[in-house]
Amino acid sequence: MAYAPIDAQFKQKIPYADGTGYDMVYESALLAKAFPASEFVGGSGNQVTAGTFDASYLYADNHQGIGSCDMITSEQQTNG
Repeated sequence: MAYAPIDAQFKQKIPYADGTGYDMVYESALLAKAFPASEFVGGSGNQVTAGTFDASYLYADNHQGIGSCDMITSEQQTNG
């Protein structure tokens, strides 16, 4: 979370249906001001609250930790 906006507020954790990882969803007023509303679209193509972003964590092959992660505006997973 070192790269998240300083005003980031945690909203929810969404496990991936296939068990490969999870998304941590946040909202940020600073991020909402930095990008156009069109940047904030959910995984199903639906509009989400401006300022929404998620950190996506994928488990390592052995499931003993995180193998990779990324951060994007919007929500990758919207229904688990």
